[in-house]
Amino acid sequence: MKTDTFRGKDFLTLLDWSKEEVETILDMALDLKEKDLEMIGDQQKIRMLEHEKADIVGMRTVKNPVVSSRPVKPRKKKILASAAVASLVLGGFLAFFMEWAGRARRRTS
Repeated sequence: MKTDTFRGKDFLTLLDWSKEEVETILDMALDLKEKDLEMIGDQQKIRMLEHEKADIVGMRTVKNPVVSSRPVKPRKKKILASAAVASLVLGGFLAFFMEWAGRARRRTS
């Protein structure tokens, strides 16, 4: 800590300090620095939350959520039926494509 009144000399070396007093001063300075860093981190968190809040403002709840009386679970039969129909459609498309590709190959040779 340098000042003009001490003509560039370090304040701690100008006075007689005991080892305990110097350690106490340094501990206090370290605590202040840590609190300053915590405050900077908190300020960044506040800014981030304010941005999130700005994104949410303007939304409104159309209808309050309702808890279902029946548990929600996957509908296995519906999924299997959809998979069977999709595989039939895909199989038919693949058959037509293979037939078209075979005819195109025969035309070019």
